[in-house]
Amino acid sequence: MHWIKEWLCGPAGAGALLLTGVLLSLRLRFVQIRQLPQALRSIFACNRDACGCGAISPMQSVCTALAGTMGTGNIAGVAGAIALGGPGAVGWMWLAAFFGMATKYAEVALAVRCRRKNAQGEWVGGPMYVIETVLGKKARPLAKAFCVCGVLASLGMGNAAQVNTLCGSLCTLVQTYGGRMDVSVLRLAAGGVLAVITALMVLGGMRRIACAAERIMPFVSIVYVLCMLAVIAAHAGRIIPVLGMIFRAMLSPQAALGGAAGITLKTAIGTGVTRGIFTNEAGMGSSAIAHAAAHGAEPHTQGLWGIFEVFADTFVMCTLTALGILTSGCEIPYGQAAGAEVTMQAIATVFGGRMSALLITLCMACFALSTLLAWSYYGMRCMEYLWKGRGVRGYLWMFSLLTAPFAVMDAAQMWEMAEVFTVMMALCNIPVLCLSTFPWMKMEKKTDKHIAKRGFAGYTGE
Repeated sequence: MHWIKEWLCGPAGAGALLLTGVLLSLRLRFVQIRQLPQALRSIFACNRDACGCGAISPMQSVCTALAGTMGTGNIAGVAGAIALGGPGAVGWMWLAAFFGMATKYAEVALAVRCRRKNAQGEWVGGPMYVIETVLGKKARPLAKAFCVCGVLASLGMGNAAQVNTLCGSLCTLVQTYGGRMDVSVLRLAAGGVLAVITALMVLGGMRRIACAAERIMPFVSIVYVLCMLAVIAAHAGRIIPVLGMIFRAMLSPQAALGGAAGITLKTAIGTGVTRGIFTNEAGMGSSAIAHAAAHGAEPHTQGLWGIFEVFADTFVMCTLTALGILTSGCEIPYGQAAGAEVTMQAIATVFGGRMSALLITLCMACFALSTLLAWSYYGMRCMEYLWKGRGVRGYLWMFSLLTAPFAVMDAAQMWEMAEVFTVMMALCNIPVLCLSTFPWMKMEKKTDKHIAKRGFAGYTGE
C-alpha cells in the first residue's frame, strides 16, 4: 500500500487535482471569488423543509455533505500534514482549497443537473450518473470504477480512519485521567459500542442519516471553533511570525525549519494537497452524492453550497487547527506520523491536560460519528449503482460491523489506505469534470442542451 500511496499521492496526483481546479476556475471565471459572498449569504436562506415522502431538504443535504468533509481530518489530519510536510503544507492546503472551490461547485452543479429517481422514488445522483449522462453508456466502466473506489473509500476514509483516530483519542483521555485499562481492550470495546450506534443510525436509511447530521454538525463545529479561537487568542503575538513561516515553508521547507527531519518541497506539496482534498473532498465527487438527494435542489444554488463547504472546512476549521498548533509552541514530531495528540497538546496550553483531552475526545466523537453516517450514505449509493439496487442492506451491515476491527488496526496504515482511495475517486471523477465544462464536448443526446451548448456558463450567476 505504501508504494501505491507514494505514486498516487505524490506530485502526479497532487498536480492533477491542482490543474483541474485551475482549469475549472478559468472556465467558470473564478466563480469562487465572484459568488463567494452569495454562497456565504445562502446559509441564512437555505430551505430547511423537506417536501415529499422520504425526501431530505437542501439544508439536510448540506449538513450531510459537511458531515463527510468535517471529520477527524480537521483535527488529526491537519496535525499529521504539519508533521509530515512542515508548516508549508498548510499553505498548499489553502492553495488547493482555493481552486478546489471551483471544482466542488462544478461537481455539485453537474450532479444535481444529471440526477434521477430510483425505484423507491428518491433522488439519486453523483459522479457515476454524471459520467453516464455526459459520456454515454460506453463510459459505464468508468462510472463503475468510481463506485468501486467509493465503496472502498467509505470503508477506509469514512470508517477506518475515523474510528481509529477516535479510539486513539479515547485511549489518551483514559490515560490522562489515570485509567489503567489495556489499550487494545479499550479500543475494541469502543469500536464495538460505535458499531452498535452506527448500525442503529445507518440502517434507518437516508432520512435518519440526514436528520442526525443536521443536529450534530452545528453543535460540534461551534464547540471546536471556540476552543481553537481561545488557543489562538492566548498566543496572539505569534500569529504574524507563524503566517510568515507558513509562506516561507511553502517553497523552502528546509530553510523555514532549519533542515528539520529533511522535509522536502515534494513532501510539503504532496502532503498539503492530498490532506486538503481529504478534508474538503473537492474533486472526489462524494459530497455531490448528498447534494443530488435534496428535494427541490437547483444546480447553481447547490453549487454555491459546495463553495461554502470548502471555505468552511479548509479556510475556517483547518486554518484554526493549524494556527492553534503552530502558535501554541507545542512539540511537533516533524518527519513522523502524528495525529490528534498534537492538537490536544496545543489546546492543553490553555485548558490544561485533562480538559483538553476531554474537549478533543468530545469533538472527535461527534466529528467521527457524523462522518461515519455521511460516508455510509455515499457507499450505499455507490453500491446501489453497482448492483442496480441490490446489496445495499448487506453493505450497511458490513459497514457497521467492520467498525470494531478497524478500531484496533494500525493508525498509519489507516491513513495510507484513506489517502489512496481518496485520490483514486478523484482520478475517476476529474476527467469528466474537465470535459463537460467545454461547449465543444460531444455529449449524449439526453444531456441537458444548455450544458451541451454553453458548458457551465449558465450556472455561474452570469
